[in-house]
Amino acid sequence: MDNRAIGIFDSGAGGLTALRCVREIMPNEDIVYFGDTVNVPYGEKSREDVIKCGRHNIEFLKSKNVKVILAACGTVSSQLGYIKSDIPVLGIIEPVCKKAAMNTKNGKIGVLATSATIKSGIYKKTCTKISPELEIYEQPCPRLATLIENGHISTDDVELLRALSEYLEKINSLDVDTLILGCTHYPIVENAIRNLLVNKNIIILDAGREAAIVLKRFVFESNLRSENTSKSENIKYFISGKKAVFSKVAHTFLGYSIEDLILPEK
Repeated sequence: MDNRAIGIFDSGAGGLTALRCVREIMPNEDIVYFGDTVNVPYGEKSREDVIKCGRHNIEFLKSKNVKVILAACGTVSSQLGYIKSDIPVLGIIEPVCKKAAMNTKNGKIGVLATSATIKSGIYKKTCTKISPELEIYEQPCPRLATLIENGHISTDDVELLRALSEYLEKINSLDVDTLILGCTHYPIVENAIRNLLVNKNIIILDAGREAAIVLKRFVFESNLRSENTSKSENIKYFISGKKAVFSKVAHTFLGYSIEDLILPEK
């Protein structure tokens, strides 16, 4: 047993979709969330800067005495192999790739992710390592995380639909039967994505949710479960940027206000 908190980080509010899943399946666990909002988005940064941000976020959460960390960011997850840590750090990529390999019927998998994640080729590498015959179609979505962070999430938002139409053009031209949302921001606009897909039967997978399931298994198998049985909402939120912007977006991601719970990075 280990009553220390689980640490979760992202470049902004996107990781809150993963936090919500973690909370659903592990209600007894305390959580410390860090949103590096002063540096959002990570998706257009250089590989070196992404690694630097990832290391900083891990060190910050370690300073809060967490027992395990979920990198709820596809961009940082793509570079975790280059980031050393003396406590466990789990990413969001391998769990969803395994799920996609299990679910696909025709072996054709689409991936929506940030430019930096797609450039790393990590989804194609991971999926084909699991099953070499898989065909992986990776689509960069350079503006999507920023649009979501700025509140463009409605299914009839003109800017959002314009961007999604561009990003889904390739996916719609292929016989893809499984689509990975490879950034934790994207599930918040899943309905808008589904509305624009030609094949309405495509299986859409949330990388954050699949990572949360693997995180639970890791916590249980490593005997790191909390003894807390109160199921209290013991979550601490830290950010590196402006509180007002994060608070507004967080309300949309979580469905309730956390304005009074947000603390500055320190």
